[in-house]
Amino acid sequence: MKQQKTMAIPTSPTTKKGGKSMYITPPPPPPPPPPHDYPPNSPTHHIVTRHPGGSYSSPRAHAHRGVLGVSLSPYGPYTVPLSHAAGRGMAPGLPFTDGPPEPSQQRKAMEAAVMVERTRSVMCEKEEANMTADELREVLKKERRRTAKIAADLASFKCSAVQQQLESEVFEEGRINGLMRTVDHLQHELEREDQMIINKQNKLEEVRREKAKLEQQIDQEKNANTKLLSQLSDLRNSQVTMATNLEAQDEMEEE
Repeated sequence: MKQQKTMAIPTSPTTKKGGKSMYITPPPPPPPPPPHDYPPNSPTHHIVTRHPGGSYSSPRAHAHRGVLGVSLSPYGPYTVPLSHAAGRGMAPGLPFTDGPPEPSQQRKAMEAAVMVERTRSVMCEKEEANMTADELREVLKKERRRTAKIAADLASFKCSAVQQQLESEVFEEGRINGLMRTVDHLQHELEREDQMIINKQNKLEEVRREKAKLEQQIDQEKNANTKLLSQLSDLRNSQVTMATNLEAQDEMEEE
């Protein structure tokens, strides 16, 4: 099989012996920078991850991305979605996911990060003691990249903190408005229930008045009935006396 010849990319002509010019291939691109090495006890540990293809990004960069992988947030890839469970926004990947950290926990995390950085600096100093100038330059480049990465992360954290504060304020205001609407609705329901109770009390008063009237009518009917019974008994007594008187008169007439 014939070997395929690789064509050089024309960049800048160079002059050979004899005055003829030729093109040289450009140097290969530099390798990608190594991933940022966070301390294991640092609050920013496990935030920067490596994705397939050699790219390094934070999980927060994918927080607002949809199915198509497009960022939907107007604040860029560092926007942190708001957690509506507790009414506060929390950055995914941080160790404090149940709520805002306590001051003691923050102090402990900061002290642990400082201790890890001090240990790392001591180890780096020991390693750099036996290095050459070229190796020290390479270490300096790595440290500069690391410092730039830390500065970018700090800037992104500040942006995300501001965005979290804004979103939490908006969410808190919406929650307060919702609570106020609920209170207004409950107040309207309470007023309606009070009005219904007042109407039922008025109906109950009317029923009681009608009952009192009916009781008075019943008492009047009872009194009238007793009067009629007494009159009837008087009539019967008078009839009996009249009958006895008539019989006595008849006997006297017969004699």
